[in-house]
Amino acid sequence: MASASPVSNKSFINVQWVWNASPNPFSKSQNIEWRRYSDVENMIIEKAFTTGETNAILDDYHIDFKHSVQISNDDIHKQRPVKRTVCDKDDRILREERFLPNPVPPDRPFGGQYGFISPFIKEVVKDLNLTKKQLPSKDKTVVPMIVEKAASGIIEEGSEQHEQVWRSKIRTLGPFCLLLWDNPFNRKLTKPGTILYRGAKLSADLIALFKDDCPKDPRPWHSFQAFTSCTRNASVAENFGNVLFIMKICLAFTVDLTELSKYSYEEEELLFPGVSFTVDIMEFDKKKNKHLIYLTLQQRHD
Repeated sequence: MASASPVSNKSFINVQWVWNASPNPFSKSQNIEWRRYSDVENMIIEKAFTTGETNAILDDYHIDFKHSVQISNDDIHKQRPVKRTVCDKDDRILREERFLPNPVPPDRPFGGQYGFISPFIKEVVKDLNLTKKQLPSKDKTVVPMIVEKAASGIIEEGSEQHEQVWRSKIRTLGPFCLLLWDNPFNRKLTKPGTILYRGAKLSADLIALFKDDCPKDPRPWHSFQAFTSCTRNASVAENFGNVLFIMKICLAFTVDLTELSKYSYEEEELLFPGVSFTVDIMEFDKKKNKHLIYLTLQQRHD
């Protein structure tokens, strides 16, 4: 296996790999529809390319650099052209796959309030035989054990296909999720009054469910079911979807990823699962052609 030399973060940002998504990708008479690879796939492809590899291996495909094609790992006859594009240093690519997916389950717009600790995390703690005093943020001695189990679980999940409910993931992905949820190295509360934004593409039925919540008194509490990427920059979130969530923080655990991200201009902020919210106001902005949904975020322990 060839040794991988360091690749600068700058190259990942300024270079974008794309693939031909046209119905007939090798037709010379049809208009070409180029689609970007995700940021993770782009990093994998660019690293393989700059280090002299002949191929870049993805989950379902591999990239043949010599012939500039994407080839299915299951059927070598399924191929599509690819190309490497170099962006201007000021041409900032916003990651649609990061900020567009619905921040809540697709079959229901939000979960019921379950407090600060999700059922999944409770089961993970139970499976690891940990007490409340042994959580990673309180007892650093358990961190190596959890990290080892997290790594093993991720490897196992990556090598097998599972079709079971979330309880089957407790042993494999559970330790990793526990470290994310109870981060021993970050326990900083976000400043009250901070505004976060998130774009989403919601159906008319889901939008109606949010609208129905506004006039209720008292307003019901709901919660985000997963780690949810937001941004402090409204112009970033406005690029995606037909809905713009505008979220005011009263009390919530989040992680500011700006200094850690290769895409610092996105001003990404990560919401922890279990953050509760109320739906306060909803309106339609004709200029933006979007539904604006105002939420209040409040960490609740009951």
